[in-house]
Amino acid sequence: MKMSCKILFTIFISISLFSLVSCEFLAGNYNENNDAEYDVTFDKNTNSGQADLTIVQVRHNNKVTKPEDPVKIDYTFVQQTNKMEAKRFVFIGWYSDKELKNRFDFDTKITENRTVYAKWRPIANSKIILGSGNNAVSYDKTEEVYVIDADKVEDDITTITCEVPKFIDEGADTMYNGVFWGRPDVKLDPFIMGRYEVTQELYEAIMTGNNIGADATPWICEGDDYPLPETEETPAAAAEDDDDDEDDDTVDEQGYRPVEFVTWYDAVYFCNRLTAAVGGGLNAAYTITNIVVGDADDEDEEFPGHIISANVSLVAGATGYRLPTEAEWEFAARGGDTSLDIWNYMFSGADTADGNKYSANQNSGLDTVAWYAFNTSTEDGKSSTLIPEGEDRASYGTHPVGQKAPNELGLFDMSGNVFEWCYDKVTKFAVKNPASIVESEDNKRITRGGSWFNNASKCVVSNRSVNAPGSAAADIGFRVVRSVALN
Repeated sequence: MKMSCKILFTIFISISLFSLVSCEFLAGNYNENNDAEYDVTFDKNTNSGQADLTIVQVRHNNKVTKPEDPVKIDYTFVQQTNKMEAKRFVFIGWYSDKELKNRFDFDTKITENRTVYAKWRPIANSKIILGSGNNAVSYDKTEEVYVIDADKVEDDITTITCEVPKFIDEGADTMYNGVFWGRPDVKLDPFIMGRYEVTQELYEAIMTGNNIGADATPWICEGDDYPLPETEETPAAAAEDDDDDEDDDTVDEQGYRPVEFVTWYDAVYFCNRLTAAVGGGLNAAYTITNIVVGDADDEDEEFPGHIISANVSLVAGATGYRLPTEAEWEFAARGGDTSLDIWNYMFSGADTADGNKYSANQNSGLDTVAWYAFNTSTEDGKSSTLIPEGEDRASYGTHPVGQKAPNELGLFDMSGNVFEWCYDKVTKFAVKNPASIVESEDNKRITRGGSWFNNASKCVVSNRSVNAPGSAAADIGFRVVRSVALN
């Protein structure tokens, strides 16, 4: 009897193992290498000549865990003023090829030894710093990257010739076509762009104390009506738990929301004030005269405390902060290199979800890079089939900048969060930016990028929208650029 039990038990185990292996075969999961381990090498200093490697072992057919963002060996955060030749770098992401053209997908199952490469982008400023000495204050979320370097002035990359984006149907509304279609070559001069949309924190710091009566805190997205998403721990909360660390950033996340409800005139006025506050040899980009601010005591005034009209002209050759031209904005939003596949992605830094056209209201392809109507109010930041309403909204309105993934240039929120004012008027384009803009008689200005309040179609990277320069909305903000001084 004992022998029979042993025999039966052996048969049972054999059958179970056979069934398990058979299921593995049927599922396509079994492989003679299932017990193998592979080296995944993270090259953190790609093409620099300085080796900085981390190697991890991953079992066959498993995924490699995404590591923390690396710090470059020669990377330093030093305030940049007007020395454009100095180079520092910011991490963009991990790539599967040494040429840095294809982002590595961390959902990839590892079946061989492989190397993953870090991509870096040169920066002009690690943070905007106002004041000097003991009175100096640095502002987070104000890094600036070179979109076109000064040494690229004679490079082909500065001349753009392309057709209507491939994802746009023939006969579609031309407002989806972007700015490069059907035109002579567009020549872009070297320029620097803020990685983030201008934050409420920076806007308030710059606009406080202005002598024209403009509102320094104009935004609507705050308080119970526009709650921030709940997180396990905010930077402020983390600082409270670690009183010994005096270097902790304790800025309320509210301050990192993008400024909104600003007019185009507010934005250009801010740019001049920012230039003056930063100093360092930068000169104002705009001449602004005949400023009119909406009267707060006038019950009929739609935009009290905002600049609702002014005479504005661009100063040729200025190096100070300004709004991007439309061509500069689209070039940056599409990744800054027409030879890459990402140039023709539907959104800034991400392509459409399979089967979704540019005109779709909902598009989960946006979830990695943008806040828009269908994911703004969900708990996980993923697209829902319907826009949540009432108490079902986990959050509502703008989100702190930089929470989603950046695009190829390291720029955040170029799709979604808030629309961004551009300098251009609506109907004409610049052949050479920004010095020779051809303006239309219509005074309306272009906004780009879509917002938290919009469907996916408005967040398409080539989509153009139009607004009166003296108007403001809770989903329109801006980011700043500045021209690179060519010596």
